[in-house]
Amino acid sequence: MAILIRDAQVSDSRAIGKVQLDSWRSAYAAFMPAAYLEKFSYEEQEADWHEILSAEPRPLVSVAEADGQIVGFSFGVPEGFEAYACELSILHIAPNYRGQGIGKKLFGEMARQLRAKGCASLCLWTLKENFPAHSFYERLGGQRFSEKTSEIGKDDIGFFVTDVAFGWPDINPLCEL
Repeated sequence: MAILIRDAQVSDSRAIGKVQLDSWRSAYAAFMPAAYLEKFSYEEQEADWHEILSAEPRPLVSVAEADGQIVGFSFGVPEGFEAYACELSILHIAPNYRGQGIGKKLFGEMARQLRAKGCASLCLWTLKENFPAHSFYERLGGQRFSEKTSEIGKDDIGFFVTDVAFGWPDINPLCEL
């Protein structure tokens, strides 16, 4: 299967929203209330991504295409946490395309884009219970360095989650992915 990694366009908003929501619902089902995950709609996600991708300056969002459709995306910001210069804020792969190297390709592309913005190090946050993600980040050389608990869905479906941070003090090896 050929994978194309490219910069996201505003016209990708619908596909990115679908990948994000499908990924959340499959990856987070064991950690978050079903009612919370079900309250999001594809239309809301599309609108959110339309707004993000229309912003100036242009955000760092890459998509992965396979089989003629968007199957993953990454979103990076040139601001970090603690000693880390930048952050990989979002990395989602469509459930049927996980385990095929797409996440690694998106991660590498985002690292290259962030390095081009002057970032020398990178961090990210993921749910403490999301052990498949932990394994993936550890295989890429990430080191766990922090933890925080926050409240999600404060309205009718409030709950707490704990996130852990992984960091890469040197972004260069990630740029070789």
